[in-house]
Amino acid sequence: MSKPNAKNGNGAATNPSMRWIRVAATRDVKGPLCVEVEGKKLALFKVLEKYYAIDNTCPHAGGPLCEGEMENGVITCPWHGSQFKVVTGEVIHGPASTPVAVYPTEVRGDEVFVGFPDAAAGGSAAPKPVTFKFKPAFDAAHPFAHEPFVTELTEGLGFPFKLYGKLPLIPIAQSADEVDLYLGEVHLTEVDLKQISSLMLTMNSSHGTDITFCVFQTSQFPGALILNVRGPKAPMSLESDIRY
Repeated sequence: MSKPNAKNGNGAATNPSMRWIRVAATRDVKGPLCVEVEGKKLALFKVLEKYYAIDNTCPHAGGPLCEGEMENGVITCPWHGSQFKVVTGEVIHGPASTPVAVYPTEVRGDEVFVGFPDAAAGGSAAPKPVTFKFKPAFDAAHPFAHEPFVTELTEGLGFPFKLYGKLPLIPIAQSADEVDLYLGEVHLTEVDLKQISSLMLTMNSSHGTDITFCVFQTSQFPGALILNVRGPKAPMSLESDIRY
């Protein structure tokens, strides 16, 4: 059941699978506002009567974005001048080259809440990440045993997803032929899927590989999505459930 008197701060429908945490009163968001949520530092903004939250740490050198100047929905890092759109987190001026994560907001009365994917929704618990194992030599037929390749993949998947910003991407399985990444209880948009597909094509072109991806659910983590990135030698599992 949707919560009364609640509306998404960006004008979209409320997502009930999110975990919402109160961060500020609307009257306090007069300019960039520094907030902290369960140890995570965020920068909160008001642009054209809507509220936006992004990671407070500049990906270039760690500058506090909430202490920067904002103009026309663009925040400038006070340390080295990198600029980001607060609506999307994208970089519009360097030296930063990596976007910042964007978090959904919701206004309830005169208070602003920030949403986080609820990994424990439906009684499931977030998995413990596995430790990757690598071999020194690169093999295009078995690319997931090579650390630089997997690092490039996971960094490429660190883009801000349309509804949630950056996702946790918890690694839960790895072989030389595939990796599985836990995304949490989220919904992927067409924009997200196109960006993942574009990353696969770019890496295949650069490394001579033939990797693809699929997204699935398992009863071990009810409601959560798993992103499987697989090479040409990955086995096709016909089991009714996959255990990690």
